[in-house]
Amino acid sequence: IDYQGIYRDPSAVKYWTAFVPRLAMAEEQCAAFFRDYPDGCLLSVVRNPMSWFVSAHRHKPEEYTLEKAAELWLESTRAAMRNLSNYPDRVVLVHFDGLVKDTEAPMRAISRRLGLEFHASLLVPTFNGMPMSANTSFNASPAGTILKASVDRGQQLESSEASFLKERTGACYREALAHVVNT
Repeated sequence: IDYQGIYRDPSAVKYWTAFVPRLAMAEEQCAAFFRDYPDGCLLSVVRNPMSWFVSAHRHKPEEYTLEKAAELWLESTRAAMRNLSNYPDRVVLVHFDGLVKDTEAPMRAISRRLGLEFHASLLVPTFNGMPMSANTSFNASPAGTILKASVDRGQQLESSEASFLKERTGACYREALAHVVNT
């Protein structure tokens, strides 16, 4: 019903975007993606494990216990770095905090990296070119706005939870941040 692509000249479209949860975590799925889309690019978002945990736990508390969530975060982040290593010209790591706090700088960097002309529509959440609300387990924002508070959710953790996550994920997080797209 809302497939806006039918109104565009297909030859004018340089990229299509999609979101597939955990696609990049399985090496064989990632390889299949690049086989199927030889000119495709994969963007992986690296999020602070503490703010991510608060959001994930609120979404599915029974699934995202502290220990399980830390292992899932590590698996996902290590997969993103593996994919970057295996496909350096086709994988881009993006820092969630930078994307949320100062959307324009990372979106300009991503546009340059992909060879796209920067457009103001890259600064707001959209679906098929139409503004949309954030997909969140917290209070939704008005369509087309970014929830800047999402980067500070780690402050809601108990000190023992924060300590555990820093100890378990800190080195991997620092390593991943060294590979995010330059703004």
